[in-house]
Amino acid sequence: MDENESTKKKTKQVILFAKNFILADGTTITYKQLHRGKIATQVAHASVRAVLLTLKSSAYNNWIHHSNETKITLGVENGDELLRFFALASEKKVPVSKVIDAGHTEWKGQSMLTAVAIGPWWSDEIDAITGSLPLL
Repeated sequence: MDENESTKKKTKQVILFAKNFILADGTTITYKQLHRGKIATQVAHASVRAVLLTLKSSAYNNWIHHSNETKITLGVENGDELLRFFALASEKKVPVSKVIDAGHTEWKGQSMLTAVAIGPWWSDEIDAITGSLPLL
């Protein structure tokens, strides 16, 4: 894809956040029970990690200069779904990162997969992976 073509294509980043967390003792914590700062921090960690994977790509350049750094946060049911989308993006060679929280503040000392970020990358390729998911 040449420079002119890449500036015409839309790019974005999608961050997936789990809506339910199951602790080792069987307790379920929903995202609505979390401190808002915890959610913001986990989403930010995922976003930054994924951006770092794309710094030298034409998709990143487009995202910064032509796509207003579009970011969308979507919800998935749980960590298993996060892993499924992580694997799907990886298989399709779309940049993806995941965040495993250490558990010091929210999970009773248990580490927990909380978020996955996909892109910044070409919107059509991300939509093929996450297009059916609802906003968080």
